[in-house]
Amino acid sequence: MQIRNKELTHGQEYAITSLGKYVNAMNLKYSADLIQKMDRYMEKCSFESYLHLMIYAHLNEVNSLRALNYDLFLQKYQLIEVWCITSIISAFSRAYHSCFDSPNIFNDYVAKDLITQSEFNDIKENMVHGVQFFNADIAQKFKGNTKEILKWITQVQLSPTPLARAAYWKKLLNEVDLGVEQYVILGAGLDTFCFRYPGLETVLEIFEIDHPSTQEFKKKRLKEANYNIPSNLQFIPMDFSKMFSDQNLINQGFDVNKKTFFSLLGVSYYLTREEISSLMVHLFNKVPSGSSVVFDYGDETLFTEKGLSNRVENMVKMATASGEPMKSCFSYRELEKILETSGLLIYEHLTPSHINELYFSNRNDYLTAFETIHYVHAVKR
Repeated sequence: MQIRNKELTHGQEYAITSLGKYVNAMNLKYSADLIQKMDRYMEKCSFESYLHLMIYAHLNEVNSLRALNYDLFLQKYQLIEVWCITSIISAFSRAYHSCFDSPNIFNDYVAKDLITQSEFNDIKENMVHGVQFFNADIAQKFKGNTKEILKWITQVQLSPTPLARAAYWKKLLNEVDLGVEQYVILGAGLDTFCFRYPGLETVLEIFEIDHPSTQEFKKKRLKEANYNIPSNLQFIPMDFSKMFSDQNLINQGFDVNKKTFFSLLGVSYYLTREEISSLMVHLFNKVPSGSSVVFDYGDETLFTEKGLSNRVENMVKMATASGEPMKSCFSYRELEKILETSGLLIYEHLTPSHINELYFSNRNDYLTAFETIHYVHAVKR
C-alpha cells in the first residue's frame, strides 16, 4: 500500500485502514479541498506526523476540521518522533496522577517539569474531545463535564499500567541494599528516577538506553527545565529492538563484573518473541549471578481481551495507530522457557488480580489494574 508514493509497512497500512473504518463509522464527511490539503502534508512530513495529524483531526470532530491550522500543527509536531510522543503521553499520565489523584500509587513529581504547559493542555483537550472513541456512554453521562471526562479517561485508560509498573520498579531500592551497583533502563523515555533519588549518585551507576531521537529530546527538556544531568547517569543511544550492543554500554563505563539490575518495563509488548529472547541472552550473557530484571508483559489474551470499557482493545489500537504496534504476548510457561534460555529464574510473578490488590485496593476513583498485564522479577542463577 502506498500514500503519495510512500511505501507503508504492514503496521502503518493497518493504522490507516483502522482510521478509515473509524471515519466511516462516525459518518465523517470531508470536502475534496480538505482531502487534498491533508494529502499535501503527507508529501512533506513523516508517516507518523501525518497519522498524528489525521488522529488529531478526527478527535476534534468534523465541524472543526476546516478551521484547523494544519501548518501550525505540523510546525508543532512534525519534529517530534513517534517515540517522543509516547514518552510525553506517559509523562502526562504520571504528572496528572501526581497533581490530581489521591492517594498516590506512585508520585512522580518531576514528570510535570518535562512536558510543557502547552503539551499538557493539548493532551487534556484531545483526550476530552476523543471520549467518544473511548466510551460513548461516558461521553453522554459526563457531557459538558470536562474535568470528570479527563479524570475517567486518564484513570481508566492512560494511567493504571504506567503507575503500577513504576510502583513495582521500586524493587530496585531493595536490590541496591543487596549489592546492586548498576541500573540499566531500556526504553527509558522521560524516566525521572535519578532526579528523585539524588542520594544514590555515589552508590548506583545508571545507564539509560533508548532511541537516539528520544534521548536528544529528553536532554533538551532537562535543559529547559533547569535540571543538571548527575554524574552517575549515562545516556546510551541505541535502537535495541534491532540490535543490542554490549560494547556501547561498556564504552560508557558499564562493568560486566558488577551486579546489575535491568528494567524493561513497558518494552516487551513492542518486541517479537525472537527479539525478546535474543535481548535477554545479550543482557545476561556476561553479568554476574544475582543480577536481575523486572518487566511487564501481556498474557495470551492480550489481542482478544476487550477489558473494562474496551480499554485493552483501545490500548492495542492506539499503539498501532501511533506507528508502534504491539507484537507479542505470552503464557506463563512460554515466558518461563524464554527466561530459562538466558539462565534466569522467575523470582516473582504478579497477575492482574495481584497487581490490583497491591496497588489499587481501597480506592474511591476509577483506577484499577489493567486486564492481561503481568509483572515479573527474574534473577540470574
